[in-house]
Amino acid sequence: MQNLSLEEVQTRSWTSQEPGDRLAGLSGFSWRLWQTPTTKRVVAVGVVPRQHRWVLCDYFIEKDDVNDREHGLPTDILEEQIQGFFWCQSLAQTIVAFRSGHLVAEQETVGLVPEGLAAVEASSSQDYVVLVTEQGDLILLDGELEVVGRSNLRATLFGSAGRSAADTPGAVQVAWRPDGAYFAVSYPSEDGLFRTDIYGAPSLQWVATAEPQPLVSPPVAVCSTTTQLGNVLTWQRRRGGVLAVATLDGSILFFEKNGFRHARMDMEQQLERGRLIWGLTWNAEDTLLAVGFTDISSDSPDAQHQVWVDIYAFRNYHWYLKYRIDAASRSVRASQTMWIQFDSADPLLLFWGRQAGDRNEPSLIMYRFQWTISVNAILDDTIAVIDGNQVLLTPLGRSLIPPPMSAFHATIPSRSKGEIIHHLIWEGKTLLTVSNTHQRYRFDGYGKVVATPAVEQAAHITADANTTTTVSAATPKLDDWLVSPVRSVSLPEGTLSLQVRTRVLQWRANGAQTDPERCVLATDCISFVVVPGELLAFWTTVSGSVLYSDLRIVSSAAELRRRCVESERIVDRGAVLLAALSDGLRLVLETPRGNLETITPRILVERKILRVIAAANEQGREPDLVALLRLARRHCIEPRDVVVSMGLDRFLHETTSFLGQFLARWRETGVAEALQQLLVSLNERDDLSDRLVPALVNEMERLDPERFLYAILTAHVTRRPQANLDAALQQLSERFSVDALRYVSTVARKSMDELYRAALGRYDLDLAEKIARAGRMDRAEYQAFLESLRQMEPVAMRRYEIDLFLSRPRAALQNLFLARRELGPQVDERIRRLVEHFHLAQEAYLELVKLDHEPLHTGLRHEIALLYAGELDRTGAHLEAAQLYALHGAYGQASAAYLASGRSAFSIAAHLQRAQATLQPEPHENFLRRLVDALCNQRRWEDAAQILAGPVLAKPEEALQLLFDAHHFRAALRLIASQNRVDWLHGQFRSALVLAVEERASEMRSNAAKFRERAARLHLVREHRRQLQLHTAAIDGNPDQFPDTDGDSELEALASDIASMSTFTFGTHSESSSDSSRTGISTDAPSITNGNQASGGPSRRAKTKTAKKKKKKKIKPGDPHEELYLVEYLRRLQPSAVLKDAVHEIMECLFLLGEYRHAKVLQQAGDELQRLVQDWTRTLDIPAPTTPNRDSSDAEHSTTWFASIAL
Repeated sequence: MQNLSLEEVQTRSWTSQEPGDRLAGLSGFSWRLWQTPTTKRVVAVGVVPRQHRWVLCDYFIEKDDVNDREHGLPTDILEEQIQGFFWCQSLAQTIVAFRSGHLVAEQETVGLVPEGLAAVEASSSQDYVVLVTEQGDLILLDGELEVVGRSNLRATLFGSAGRSAADTPGAVQVAWRPDGAYFAVSYPSEDGLFRTDIYGAPSLQWVATAEPQPLVSPPVAVCSTTTQLGNVLTWQRRRGGVLAVATLDGSILFFEKNGFRHARMDMEQQLERGRLIWGLTWNAEDTLLAVGFTDISSDSPDAQHQVWVDIYAFRNYHWYLKYRIDAASRSVRASQTMWIQFDSADPLLLFWGRQAGDRNEPSLIMYRFQWTISVNAILDDTIAVIDGNQVLLTPLGRSLIPPPMSAFHATIPSRSKGEIIHHLIWEGKTLLTVSNTHQRYRFDGYGKVVATPAVEQAAHITADANTTTTVSAATPKLDDWLVSPVRSVSLPEGTLSLQVRTRVLQWRANGAQTDPERCVLATDCISFVVVPGELLAFWTTVSGSVLYSDLRIVSSAAELRRRCVESERIVDRGAVLLAALSDGLRLVLETPRGNLETITPRILVERKILRVIAAANEQGREPDLVALLRLARRHCIEPRDVVVSMGLDRFLHETTSFLGQFLARWRETGVAEALQQLLVSLNERDDLSDRLVPALVNEMERLDPERFLYAILTAHVTRRPQANLDAALQQLSERFSVDALRYVSTVARKSMDELYRAALGRYDLDLAEKIARAGRMDRAEYQAFLESLRQMEPVAMRRYEIDLFLSRPRAALQNLFLARRELGPQVDERIRRLVEHFHLAQEAYLELVKLDHEPLHTGLRHEIALLYAGELDRTGAHLEAAQLYALHGAYGQASAAYLASGRSAFSIAAHLQRAQATLQPEPHENFLRRLVDALCNQRRWEDAAQILAGPVLAKPEEALQLLFDAHHFRAALRLIASQNRVDWLHGQFRSALVLAVEERASEMRSNAAKFRERAARLHLVREHRRQLQLHTAAIDGNPDQFPDTDGDSELEALASDIASMSTFTFGTHSESSSDSSRTGISTDAPSITNGNQASGGPSRRAKTKTAKKKKKKKIKPGDPHEELYLVEYLRRLQPSAVLKDAVHEIMECLFLLGEYRHAKVLQQAGDELQRLVQDWTRTLDIPAPTTPNRDSSDAEHSTTWFASIAL
């Protein structure tokens, strides 16, 4: 639906004014378009006849520079006919192929094919070159001019045509597919007809031969003349594109790579004598096909012929003739060479190379085109589309007729051969057309001819800026129509313009003094339209998005950065906006295939709603809410947005009148559904649901609950986050109908069984029975059950049974307590079973606490309290359980719970209370023994020793041994003093102290050895990682160099050192760490035994091993987490504050007994460990150990933690 207009024409010639110009009289010209990563240029090569030299002409497109170079030919070249040329990457030179078989570079001959060459062509990437010899052989060369493969044509080349066919320039043509996977060869075969063979590369395997006849032909085609292929061919640029081949009768056939005919395109107009197609080329997007042809007016070789280039666009299975480059003033002879080629990147840039003038000088013409749109907004948005000599007219405001069909068409009365339409201009309701011969025709909106004036100069006509048709004085000829590269729309508020080449869309407000860069709306715009009434600009992007901008916001310099731009819709890449329809809602979009679509952006619908509301306010009436909701529904707009646009306060104030609009139009189709959709939309937002929906429901129940029943049900079951089924079932209970029930089931997405259970949950037996019958449930499942419930008294027991059936134990418990008020203790057994089965002791106890008359030590409250206390005790709440036990007289359980919570005094008191309350008290000694065991398990060694040494047990020796095992020597000294046993001080105490010295010294030496080994391992691991990083960086920085062998050897040495180290276990670092962790003394304390071992009593050590074993992980050399584990391992080996306190305590006692020698041994072991840690800490980054519940001052002993005790 777009038209193709010419934007710019540039001519570049290699003409010189010097006498005897070396470019004059060139023959056998060949043209190519080459593109490399650094440059793009058009290259032409020609031969100077009878002077044995050739000329290379270059035009660099980016630099806009032309130059030419002359080169001599070897003397052994007899045939100076050029068959092709290509760029050699290895030599960085142009190589020209001659018919004699010579491959001549710019400096020397680089190859020779003795059989002679018929055609030469390189792939688009210049990676491969195919040579076709005059014997019909195929030779494939690579970029190094090495032969990759050989093959031959499927038929005899030239055949009976012999030498005359071989002498024809360009008789053999080669076309590569852009991806280089295939190439096609067109050549005259032995029967005189042209054949087209398709080959794969680089295998040179024959793939197929093009078949000009379709696989399935209509019967009339049997007697028709066979289509004969020509030798002009080209591939589409897209991957897997088709092959286009010109025929001798002037049509184009398209073939798949398997040789099957794909489609046919007939040229727009049959000429008087014939058409010779000499050029075919696709543009970069495969949307345009340029066909260069010559009108053969005479068979004489010296006759002047007229040359044209037609440009076709394929849309919706139709070929539109969009433009014709008329060379009527540039008539040429048949012997002159013509060449056309679209740019490889710019889809609207066409190159035309030819020989101009009588001296055959090379000339290059560049045509830059532009897509334009011609829409008449005042004539039902009628769009005009050029197709050859006719204009297709479609009023988009009335209907969208799928192209290429149209509502009307206007055909120009052609007065000259080859006349087509080039330009369209709407003047009011009249369409002015200008042909390529500058004839002007006027049509009305229905395609009827209004006037056909005489030929005038196109420069005399002015055009509106929006149609983009203007006259440029910078063109080579003043009678050439050119369009402006800037497409603009002038509005009262400003100007919106699009730079077509750069795709920059800008808005310039009237009177604004803003920087142009700040007015840029988009940098990838390919089309745009403006909705004038709303001052909204919509545009499509390259990526396929439709965006919009409110120009009212952009029009103010202060609000420039606050423009509203959002993605409206994702469409096909390359989609184009054609028009904004006059209804202010729809935009017409053309897809890349050529179909028409209408889109309704959300913003336009919202603006339409606001306009309707504003108009109603101005007229002092209520807006038509039903019509607005229908409009929102039609265009997928949330109905709640209509309410928000009205204003929430106004909607609440006028709820009655709005609902009256629905009642007045209730019989119309879709009115009830519109109200229901409004309620669903309001429930999706919490603020609107809480504020508006209850008011609407109340008003609907007041006005007409029967008619608004479904709307009320919708409001209840669509509540968020959870449907209000109770309210919906209440409505069903009052106004039951099977249809309403099914509606609730559908909207709420609940089955009939779920609704049946929900009705039971409301204790509504009648509604539950109705739902069961409507849902066709089995009578045996519900009838007897419901009847038994109806006969059950009191009501609380009935509800209890329903709650049990619905698995609601807490509600059942509440109803049981309500029934207990009437039935008394006869329901206590049910309460007990319910509490025990569902673990509802806490809920039941809280209910019983409310009853003051319940006894504490007997009855239901006592039993429930014990169950609740047991649950607390099992969950670790020992103190709360103990208090509850004691409150309800369970002193034995209270004593155990107090003991578990660490309150030994309360435990003893509870035990004494139990002994007083029972007739068979437990011996007090047995209880204290159990108390000591519990305290040992809790690592409360001094409390346990105090009870052992107390007057009841009277075991001071056992208590002393317990303190020795725990290394609590200060507490042992206090016990010795209280017992006044000096002999213990010099006997057991000295022996235990010396044993502790040996254990602590051995422990610190062992830790020092382990620390030294693991620190050395950590150092090697880090050094290996650093060397590996340097090695990798060196390789990345110099990929062409071999890595240093010395570096490899160093890495191998480090890796072998790490591999030679033993595997260590992470988690515990000494055999006694598990015991020491339970003693709380240090990280490596000796195992603890109590005095019962020596006295033959039971060992308490086994009872203390209740903690779970730590999960150990073996770390092998090369583990990815080895460094992390090593750092943590070394951190744990450092002397902690607990270990320092234990050593301090031992040394104080050693000084007391005068054991200086043992104290020195202990101090030397500590100093050795400390120095080792300090030395490695300075080398390695190892964090200091942390001890929980320790004062920060303990960590200040950094270097001399034994300094407080000097020997």
